[in-house]
Amino acid sequence: MAAAAERVTQALRQVEEASKILSESVAADFKQLRYAAYDDLARIELRLSRPSHAIDAAQLYLLIDCSKPLQEFAAYVSILAEAGVDWFQLRDKVAEGGQLMAYARAAKQALAASSSKLIVNDRLDIAMACGADGVHLGQDDLGLEDARLLVGNSMLIGISTHSVEQATQAEQAGADYIGCGPTFPSTTKTFSEFVGPALIAQVCQQVRLPVFAIGGIEYSNLEYVMQAGCPRVALSGAIHQASDPAQAASMLKQKLATEGHAPIPPAAASNS
Repeated sequence: MAAAAERVTQALRQVEEASKILSESVAADFKQLRYAAYDDLARIELRLSRPSHAIDAAQLYLLIDCSKPLQEFAAYVSILAEAGVDWFQLRDKVAEGGQLMAYARAAKQALAASSSKLIVNDRLDIAMACGADGVHLGQDDLGLEDARLLVGNSMLIGISTHSVEQATQAEQAGADYIGCGPTFPSTTKTFSEFVGPALIAQVCQQVRLPVFAIGGIEYSNLEYVMQAGCPRVALSGAIHQASDPAQAASMLKQKLATEGHAPIPPAAASNS
């Protein structure tokens, strides 16, 4: 890939120089194309150089917090990993740093024997210290480029997005995946408006990154997200509030393996 990238940029340089004989404006266009190629090829090389985290295979992404006692929390995470949860995101806005670290280490240890991954929300320092597989950043958190300077290629970086523009910006900046939403009204987080499956569909068509739809997703409306072309979801209440969380996780994972055929609900489409 590196050799091919070098050939591309050298070829563009030659075309740029040759076109000066014909037109300075044409040469300027080729110059801009060459600079754009530098950026695109650098992003491709960076992505290929990162270790594999089975991003493409991940479908079920669960947000977890520090509300359970530590030992119960670790057992809970282990059971849900066995039930089919691919990624866990430790997200707790009220927990102190020491508590977050303890729970992050407990989750990492609980997942050691599984293929599931641990992502830490916001706190890059906690993610780095506990050896998490990644960090998830919001629009107002530490910038992706600054985060990448600190972790290099050793860690996944995900970005929360709420529009096509934010999604494409995250892709261009080098995010490994994005969360997109809120899709539906949520019982765990308050939003003033909901983008709906219609925007999820637009984002999935515009970016090549893995897209996780988030916000109010549960078994009963999962097919609408899948119909929008998104086979990946991030959720919370659909599992945590279930009478049998492991069974709920298993059912969600099985349904994600099928193809949804339901139309986008008119109410959800209008909210986009």
